[in-house]
Amino acid sequence: MTGLESLEQHRAPTGAGSIHLLGEPGAVFHLARGRILGVESFGAPGVDTLLLRTGRTAELLGPAGLQAVCLSALHDAAFATAAGRVTATRWEPRDPDDLPWPCAYAEVEPYEVVTEARRRLAALAGLRAPVSPDGDRVVSTLTPWEAARHPVAGQRELLRHADGATTARDLAFILGRGLYQVTVELSRLREQGLVVIASTTTRARLYTSLEPRRPDQHAALPPAPPPTTAGQLPRRRPPRPA
Repeated sequence: MTGLESLEQHRAPTGAGSIHLLGEPGAVFHLARGRILGVESFGAPGVDTLLLRTGRTAELLGPAGLQAVCLSALHDAAFATAAGRVTATRWEPRDPDDLPWPCAYAEVEPYEVVTEARRRLAALAGLRAPVSPDGDRVVSTLTPWEAARHPVAGQRELLRHADGATTARDLAFILGRGLYQVTVELSRLREQGLVVIASTTTRARLYTSLEPRRPDQHAALPPAPPPTTAGQLPRRRPPRPA
Protein backbone atom coordinates (compact mmCIF):
# COMPACT_ATOMS: atom_id res chain seq x y z
CA MET A 1 0.00 0.00 0.00
CA THR A 2 1.30 3.46 -0.82
CA GLY A 3 1.83 5.87 2.01
CA LEU A 4 -0.87 8.19 0.69
CA GLU A 5 -3.43 5.39 0.54
CA SER A 6 -2.59 4.43 4.11
CA LEU A 7 -3.08 8.00 5.33
CA GLU A 8 -6.40 8.29 3.50
CA GLN A 9 -7.77 5.03 4.88
CA HIS A 10 -6.56 5.25 8.47
CA ARG A 11 -9.04 6.66 10.97
CA ALA A 12 -7.66 8.60 13.90
CA PRO A 13 -8.49 7.03 17.28
CA THR A 14 -10.16 9.28 19.83
CA GLY A 15 -7.71 8.39 22.60
CA ALA A 16 -4.14 9.57 23.01
CA GLY A 17 -1.37 7.49 21.52
CA SER A 18 0.85 6.85 18.54
CA ILE A 19 0.19 5.12 15.23
CA HIS A 20 3.29 3.37 13.94
CA LEU A 21 3.34 3.10 10.13
CA LEU A 22 5.90 0.47 9.19
CA GLY A 23 7.51 0.57 5.78
CA GLU A 24 9.63 2.99 3.75
CA PRO A 25 10.49 5.44 5.12
CA GLY A 26 8.25 4.63 8.09
CA ALA A 27 6.64 7.11 10.49
CA VAL A 28 4.98 7.58 13.86
CA PHE A 29 1.87 9.76 14.06
CA HIS A 30 1.13 11.12 17.55
CA LEU A 31 -2.55 11.79 18.26
CA ALA A 32 -4.91 13.01 20.95
CA ARG A 33 -8.57 14.04 20.86
CA GLY A 34 -8.82 12.73 17.31
CA ARG A 35 -6.23 15.20 16.04
CA ILE A 36 -2.63 14.82 14.89
CA LEU A 37 -0.16 16.54 17.21
CA GLY A 38 3.07 15.49 15.55
CA VAL A 39 4.66 13.17 13.00
CA GLU A 40 8.14 11.67 13.15
CA SER A 41 9.76 9.92 10.19
CA PHE A 42 13.17 8.70 9.06
CA GLY A 43 12.31 10.35 5.76
CA ALA A 44 12.30 13.98 6.91
CA PRO A 45 14.10 16.13 9.51
CA GLY A 46 12.23 16.55 12.77
CA VAL A 47 11.88 19.64 14.92
CA ASP A 48 15.06 18.98 16.90
CA THR A 49 17.11 18.59 13.69
CA LEU A 50 15.64 21.72 12.12
CA LEU A 51 16.47 23.75 15.21
CA LEU A 52 19.92 22.25 15.74
CA ARG A 53 21.13 22.63 12.14
CA THR A 54 20.04 26.27 11.94
CA GLY A 55 21.18 27.28 15.41
CA ARG A 56 17.72 28.37 16.51
CA THR A 57 16.32 27.79 20.00
CA ALA A 58 12.80 27.62 21.39
CA GLU A 59 13.49 30.70 23.50
CA LEU A 60 14.67 32.68 20.49
CA LEU A 61 11.72 31.72 18.32
CA GLY A 62 9.00 32.23 20.87
CA PRO A 63 5.68 30.32 20.94
CA ALA A 64 4.50 31.47 17.50
CA GLY A 65 7.81 30.74 15.80
CA LEU A 66 8.12 27.37 17.49
CA GLN A 67 4.59 26.44 16.44
CA ALA A 68 5.47 27.27 12.82
CA VAL A 69 8.52 24.98 12.94
CA CYS A 70 6.51 22.16 14.54
CA LEU A 71 3.74 22.43 11.94
CA SER A 72 6.31 22.52 9.13
CA ALA A 73 8.02 19.37 10.44
CA LEU A 74 4.64 17.65 10.87
CA HIS A 75 3.56 18.25 7.27
CA ASP A 76 7.01 17.43 5.93
CA ALA A 77 7.07 14.04 7.68
CA ALA A 78 3.54 13.34 6.44
CA PHE A 79 4.70 14.16 2.88
CA ALA A 80 7.61 11.72 3.21
CA THR A 81 5.21 9.07 4.47
CA ALA A 82 2.67 9.69 1.71
CA ALA A 83 5.36 9.39 -0.94
CA GLY A 84 6.56 6.04 0.40
CA ARG A 85 5.00 2.69 1.18
CA VAL A 86 3.35 1.29 4.30
CA THR A 87 3.45 -2.44 5.01
CA ALA A 88 1.82 -2.56 8.45
CA THR A 89 0.39 -0.34 11.20
CA ARG A 90 0.38 -0.57 14.98
CA TRP A 91 -1.50 1.50 17.58
CA GLU A 92 0.23 2.32 20.87
CA PRO A 93 -1.93 3.93 23.59
CA ARG A 94 0.01 6.59 25.50
CA ASP A 95 -0.51 9.18 28.16
CA PRO A 96 -0.82 12.63 26.53
CA ASP A 97 1.93 13.92 28.82
CA ASP A 98 4.32 11.25 27.47
CA LEU A 99 4.10 12.39 23.86
CA PRO A 100 7.18 14.15 22.37
CA TRP A 101 7.49 17.80 23.36
CA PRO A 102 6.75 19.27 19.88
CA CYS A 103 3.23 17.84 20.20
CA ALA A 104 2.40 20.65 22.60
CA TYR A 105 2.74 23.20 19.78
CA ALA A 106 0.77 21.63 16.92
CA GLU A 107 -2.73 20.22 16.54
CA VAL A 108 -4.10 19.47 13.07
CA GLU A 109 -7.19 17.70 11.80
CA PRO A 110 -6.27 14.42 10.02
CA TYR A 111 -8.03 15.45 6.81
CA GLU A 112 -5.90 18.61 6.66
CA VAL A 113 -2.71 16.55 6.89
CA VAL A 114 -3.87 14.19 4.13
CA THR A 115 -5.02 17.06 1.92
CA GLU A 116 -1.69 18.88 2.21
CA ALA A 117 0.29 15.68 1.55
CA ARG A 118 -1.80 15.00 -1.55
CA ARG A 119 -1.32 18.59 -2.76
CA ARG A 120 2.45 18.35 -2.38
CA LEU A 121 2.62 15.07 -4.28
CA ALA A 122 0.53 16.53 -7.09
CA ALA A 123 2.64 19.70 -7.25
CA LEU A 124 5.86 17.69 -7.36
CA ALA A 125 4.50 15.39 -10.06
CA GLY A 126 3.56 18.47 -12.12
CA LEU A 127 7.15 19.71 -12.36
CA ARG A 128 9.06 19.11 -15.59
CA ALA A 129 11.93 17.21 -13.99
CA PRO A 130 10.77 15.89 -10.60
CA VAL A 131 13.31 14.31 -8.29
CA SER A 132 12.42 11.44 -5.97
CA PRO A 133 12.64 12.54 -2.29
CA ASP A 134 14.65 9.51 -1.19
CA GLY A 135 15.40 7.53 -4.33
CA ASP A 136 17.42 9.74 -6.66
CA ARG A 137 21.02 10.51 -5.78
CA VAL A 138 21.87 13.81 -7.42
CA VAL A 139 25.16 15.38 -8.46
CA SER A 140 25.91 18.96 -9.47
CA THR A 141 27.07 19.63 -13.03
CA LEU A 142 28.97 22.72 -11.85
CA THR A 143 32.54 22.88 -10.64
CA PRO A 144 33.00 23.71 -6.94
CA TRP A 145 34.06 27.22 -7.98
CA GLU A 146 30.90 27.71 -10.06
CA ALA A 147 28.63 26.24 -7.37
CA ALA A 148 30.07 28.58 -4.72
CA ARG A 149 29.16 31.56 -6.90
CA HIS A 150 25.61 30.58 -7.76
CA PRO A 151 23.44 33.68 -7.24
CA VAL A 152 20.61 31.97 -5.31
CA ALA A 153 21.78 31.23 -1.77
CA GLY A 154 19.42 28.31 -1.07
CA GLN A 155 20.28 26.61 -4.34
CA ARG A 156 23.98 27.34 -3.85
CA GLU A 157 24.02 25.21 -0.70
CA LEU A 158 22.32 22.34 -2.51
CA LEU A 159 24.79 22.52 -5.41
CA ARG A 160 27.72 22.48 -3.01
CA HIS A 161 26.53 19.29 -1.30
CA ALA A 162 25.05 17.39 -4.28
CA ASP A 163 27.96 14.98 -4.74
CA GLY A 164 26.27 11.97 -6.32
CA ALA A 165 25.83 10.15 -3.01
CA THR A 166 23.11 12.35 -1.55
CA THR A 167 19.35 12.30 -2.05
CA ALA A 168 16.91 15.10 -1.31
CA ARG A 169 16.32 13.47 2.05
CA ASP A 170 20.05 13.49 2.82
CA LEU A 171 20.41 17.15 1.87
CA ALA A 172 17.40 18.10 3.98
CA PHE A 173 19.09 16.57 7.04
CA ILE A 174 22.49 18.08 6.21
CA LEU A 175 21.18 21.59 5.76
CA GLY A 176 18.35 21.51 8.30
CA ARG A 177 15.72 22.30 5.69
CA GLY A 178 12.33 20.84 4.88
CA LEU A 179 12.27 17.73 2.70
CA TYR A 180 9.57 19.04 0.37
CA GLN A 181 11.29 22.37 -0.23
CA VAL A 182 14.61 20.67 -0.90
CA THR A 183 12.97 18.20 -3.30
CA VAL A 184 11.28 21.02 -5.22
CA GLU A 185 14.51 23.03 -5.45
CA LEU A 186 16.45 20.02 -6.71
CA SER A 187 13.75 19.38 -9.30
CA ARG A 188 14.10 22.96 -10.52
CA LEU A 189 17.89 22.64 -10.62
CA ARG A 190 17.52 19.43 -12.59
CA GLU A 191 15.25 21.18 -15.09
CA GLN A 192 17.92 23.86 -15.50
CA GLY A 193 20.59 21.21 -16.05
CA LEU A 194 22.50 22.19 -12.91
CA VAL A 195 22.07 18.76 -11.30
CA VAL A 196 21.60 15.31 -12.79
CA ILE A 197 20.59 12.00 -11.30
CA ALA A 198 23.74 10.04 -10.58
CA SER A 199 21.99 6.83 -9.53
CA THR A 200 18.58 5.60 -8.49
CA THR A 201 17.77 3.26 -5.61
CA THR A 202 14.91 0.78 -5.52
CA ARG A 203 13.00 3.25 -3.34
CA ALA A 204 12.71 5.69 -6.24
CA ARG A 205 10.19 3.43 -7.94
CA LEU A 206 7.90 3.73 -4.93
CA TYR A 207 7.80 7.50 -5.24
CA THR A 208 7.67 7.94 -9.01
CA SER A 209 5.10 5.20 -9.54
CA LEU A 210 2.63 6.93 -7.24
CA GLU A 211 -0.25 8.55 -9.14
CA PRO A 212 -1.58 11.52 -7.15
CA ARG A 213 -5.34 12.01 -7.17
CA ARG A 214 -6.49 14.83 -9.44
CA PRO A 215 -3.01 16.37 -9.83
CA ASP A 216 -3.03 20.15 -9.94
CA GLN A 217 -0.46 21.26 -12.49
CA HIS A 218 -0.67 24.81 -11.15
CA ALA A 219 -0.42 24.01 -7.44
CA ALA A 220 1.47 26.71 -5.62
CA LEU A 221 4.89 25.80 -4.27
CA PRO A 222 6.47 27.32 -1.17
CA PRO A 223 9.39 29.74 -1.60
CA ALA A 224 12.90 28.47 -0.99
CA PRO A 225 13.93 28.83 2.66
CA PRO A 226 16.94 31.00 3.61
CA PRO A 227 20.45 29.47 3.52
CA THR A 228 21.53 27.50 6.55
CA THR A 229 24.72 26.06 7.94
CA ALA A 230 25.66 22.50 7.10
CA GLY A 231 25.95 19.67 9.58
CA GLN A 232 26.70 16.02 9.57
CA LEU A 233 24.31 13.52 8.03
CA PRO A 234 22.60 11.14 10.48
CA ARG A 235 23.20 7.49 9.91
CA ARG A 236 21.00 5.96 7.22
CA ARG A 237 19.36 2.58 7.42
CA PRO A 238 20.51 0.17 4.70
CA PRO A 239 17.98 -0.14 1.83
CA ARG A 240 15.91 -3.26 1.57
CA PRO A 241 16.82 -5.72 -1.15
CA ALA A 242 14.82 -5.22 -4.38
